[in-house]
Amino acid sequence: MCFVVAFRWLDAIIKKMFFKSVSVMSKLTLPRVLLLDDDAPIRQMLSQLLQQAGFDVTAVGKVAAFERALQTLGADVCIIDWMLAGESGLVLAQKLSQQADRPPMLMLSANATLDERLQGLSIVDDYLTKPFEPKELIARLHVLLRRHHNDKTAQQLTFGQWRLDSASHQLWCANEVIALSAGEWQLLWYLAQRPQRLVSREQLLAVLEDESASERAVDIRISRLRKKLGNDRLIETVWGQGYKFVPPTSVLTS
Repeated sequence: MCFVVAFRWLDAIIKKMFFKSVSVMSKLTLPRVLLLDDDAPIRQMLSQLLQQAGFDVTAVGKVAAFERALQTLGADVCIIDWMLAGESGLVLAQKLSQQADRPPMLMLSANATLDERLQGLSIVDDYLTKPFEPKELIARLHVLLRRHHNDKTAQQLTFGQWRLDSASHQLWCANEVIALSAGEWQLLWYLAQRPQRLVSREQLLAVLEDESASERAVDIRISRLRKKLGNDRLIETVWGQGYKFVPPTSVLTS
């Protein structure tokens, strides 16, 4: 029954979509999407939707096939379904998040509670609950691509043994990359650019590129950042007001 409903839902929304033709575009210039969904009809529908929107799509139904495709073909952006038969898209995303050079990830899921969304967003770059509007999926993919590929103001911030690289969205400790979720990166980069300054939760909430996030989501990400930095004193809590970034040395820009 769930399969029939999901199939009819996707079929209906795709029929409502109207995209400009991309037939004159060379396939080599199209952004490549690597899609993982174990439901074959849904996978086919999503592939059709993405192709009509101007993407070069590789669609697979198994984690192993996804990993092979990513290794051999590469991807500009990945779409991963959380709930897979006998597998977990979230576990795969967690594995990918540890890689220094990886494409941005968008997770699709029927898991719509706040805790589930926060769990997903602690790992992937964006999260979209089902059912969704096709235009929103396309828009989110373009945002991820712009964020990942078009950073024209790349710079590095160094404080003590730490280095933040805005081009790769990576945190380095000596020669080791410390894996950060998209939300953790956004908060740390924002704070590091404002050393010794009080930043309210409202300001940090606006930094997160997630309209469903709450101030509690800010607190959770700050807690995770402290653990990854291994130093609670780097990000101080100003009770009732917000947070302050207090580096051990001056923040150097390069």
